[in-house]
Amino acid sequence: MKILDKSSYIIILISIIAIGCKAVSYFNTPNDVFKKDGIVYMLDGTEKKGEITVMFETWHDADKFIHLENAGREEKVLIDSIKAYRINDDYYFPKGITLENSDVERLLFVKRLTKVNSRINLYELYQARKQTSDGQEHFFYYISLPTQSRLEVWNISGKNLVPNFDNKMSKLVDDCPALSNKIKDKKSGYFLAQYTLSDTKKMEVLKRIIDEYNDCH
Repeated sequence: MKILDKSSYIIILISIIAIGCKAVSYFNTPNDVFKKDGIVYMLDGTEKKGEITVMFETWHDADKFIHLENAGREEKVLIDSIKAYRINDDYYFPKGITLENSDVERLLFVKRLTKVNSRINLYELYQARKQTSDGQEHFFYYISLPTQSRLEVWNISGKNLVPNFDNKMSKLVDDCPALSNKIKDKKSGYFLAQYTLSDTKKMEVLKRIIDEYNDCH
């Protein structure tokens, strides 16, 4: 049996340490991602494949770019140039979000919950416990309308929809009279009261409205 010399032992030890210290890829939230395989869809129509890193929950200048690594080459991609990114079967879009207890709007990635080519889109923003003031995980939901700009969304609990959901939402879909009338008449399953606290209830109502609006001719 061949006995390794001291230098060989050192090389093996360094290799073991390097392997053991290699950072593991992860996906915590759409804004806290490290080296996950995916595709970045650019506004100019091109696609960039590679390992995606997003550090938008670090609260510094990192939130202007995402990082994309492919074949050992790392590229910084400006968020303003990104249409969306995809990991597995989920798509994440940059939107202008004003978080609770803040007056500053930031571009953050939100998960699209509606199907491709939906006339009204529904999005989810997930915040992990470590990023919240109360130490609890939070989910926030937003919609975007055909008339809004690419980065604009409304919080489903915000003043653009409640109170008076029946009046506000019915006007947004008034090009589909049958649906608009259901909302205006506060038909069961098509209405949100001002103090509806359950996100599950809100999502059920909005998904029903969105599905019918998509099918309206």
